[in-house]
Amino acid sequence: MLFSIPQALEEYKEFWLKFFPESASMTKQEAHGRVNDAISGSGSKLPDPQLVGYQDQVAEIYGAYEQLGPQLEGMKRLLEEIFVRDVEVKYPNLVSLGCGPGSYELWLLSKGFIEQVTLVDQSPAMLERACTIAEALGLAARVVIVNLEAQNTRLPSKCADVVLCINAMHWSRKWQEWIREAARLTKPGAPAFISFTADHARSKIQPQNFAREMRQYFQMQSAGFMQDVEALRQTATHNPTAFVAVSMRMFGCGKRLRHF
Repeated sequence: MLFSIPQALEEYKEFWLKFFPESASMTKQEAHGRVNDAISGSGSKLPDPQLVGYQDQVAEIYGAYEQLGPQLEGMKRLLEEIFVRDVEVKYPNLVSLGCGPGSYELWLLSKGFIEQVTLVDQSPAMLERACTIAEALGLAARVVIVNLEAQNTRLPSKCADVVLCINAMHWSRKWQEWIREAARLTKPGAPAFISFTADHARSKIQPQNFAREMRQYFQMQSAGFMQDVEALRQTATHNPTAFVAVSMRMFGCGKRLRHF
């Protein structure tokens, strides 16, 4: 597949603005206020399964909650670390843990980087939005939906040619189990890309512990921090392409060890 990363990101931007139009009309701060994030979300002490109601609310305004900037950075990393690094490798089946509305995965599917995607999330509303996008793209037959917690997917072992877990794991107190499940699902020698927000209020993940956990199951090819960015709301004209750094995301990418 011949393409340039800048061109791919332009196409992804078009996809994002089409299917998540709220990102251009609402700021991240406004989105967080609407779902009462400080109490019901990042500030909540509830166990993971009890956050479903909050996540269902976020699904309705996901584009504003996440914003375009971090999505572009995340996609850039995915292309660089997996889909460009091994450009000749085919990825028939992608499994995504904590996928939300499938904003990365469905674009990859629509562009032929993967042939089928399995979306795993505990929020029915997130998965419903993913299904709506898949139907609009004419790809519903190639999307498998799993409405379960990420650490207990009940999928067959070694079923995935690539596994993603993008900026979701920090919500969970059982984050080590997410990594173990990612490893269980990944075929030996196949890649996995896992990221989280290091300074998120609910995060229990220390960077050194994340790296140690990843090395148990994956031969690491890269790791580090991605800059998280947020679209600024302009006083006169809203410009969703103006960004400011607000926090840090860490990622790890490696190939699943044949024995662990």
